[in-house]
Amino acid sequence: MSGRRKLALFGIAFFGLTNAYLFLTPFGGPHWAEGARLAFSPICHQEAARSPFFAGEQLAVCHRCSGIYAGLLAGALLALFGLFLDPENRKHWWWALAPMPVHVALRYLWPASDIAELRVITGLLFGAWGASVLARVLGDAFESREST
Repeated sequence: MSGRRKLALFGIAFFGLTNAYLFLTPFGGPHWAEGARLAFSPICHQEAARSPFFAGEQLAVCHRCSGIYAGLLAGALLALFGLFLDPENRKHWWWALAPMPVHVALRYLWPASDIAELRVITGLLFGAWGASVLARVLGDAFESREST
């Protein structure tokens, strides 16, 4: 099994568990939800107005972060099937990174554009790109190490 494939499987397991932890918190009881909020508080603002709710409970991350975590899982799944983005291709960087700052700037010019779906989509693009690039770069490093 190639280094990229091993890394993709690890990513699927890791990001799958992370997503399960995030998205199942409303069903795990108050201690589970409080633990998730505490675990993710250093990396997400967790503002209620900008966070998804499932089963009447706020998730431990905002819309954009939930998109990023879902995107990380999606990118790892794509990597498993050999679909990687080239980290040296500037167009890939543009398509992955540009939507977030453009969306943030746009909300000041056109407040109606600041909708949850766009925050999730921009996070999803970034997360999928990030997992794909990580799998490609780290997978190449593992393969070169194994071949020596």
